[in-house]
Amino acid sequence: MSRRVVEIAGRRLILSNLGKELYPAFGFTKAHVLEYYRRMAPFILPHLRDRALTLKRYPDGVGNEFFFEKRCPPHRSDWVHTAEVRRDDGERMTVCLVNDLATLIWVANLASLELHVPLDRAASPGNPDAMVFDLDGASIATQLPGIGPKVSSFSWPGCERGI
Repeated sequence: MSRRVVEIAGRRLILSNLGKELYPAFGFTKAHVLEYYRRMAPFILPHLRDRALTLKRYPDGVGNEFFFEKRCPPHRSDWVHTAEVRRDDGERMTVCLVNDLATLIWVANLASLELHVPLDRAASPGNPDAMVFDLDGASIATQLPGIGPKVSSFSWPGCERGI
């Protein structure tokens, strides 16, 4: 099992299984996914901020079994922000809030390849402040030339070698 310790904004993360292929048809590894999330964080984080996250985890990559995780995993670091929300049946549960790069990378390291959030914020349930148009571009993307992984190595700023 490959592991690497990184520090992001003063927070220590242990990244594991970096060579595991999460998108085997393209040779796209967990390291590629982490690098993608790192680069895209400025665009992703505003859409996740203060919203209850549901993780769709693919521990053995796409094409294999996946599971949804609504409750924030108990093995989280103390710096992972959470919120208490009520489910439809009235039960309270603790959810993850992905408000910063360190938490986004931590979630991605769990092989969370899909991040689902509601249209309302955890602090104001039932009051949506966002709207989403799902244009389902997946079928278009597969028909365009040059679509596929473009990252050849995984690197963190300040690290002299990639994976």
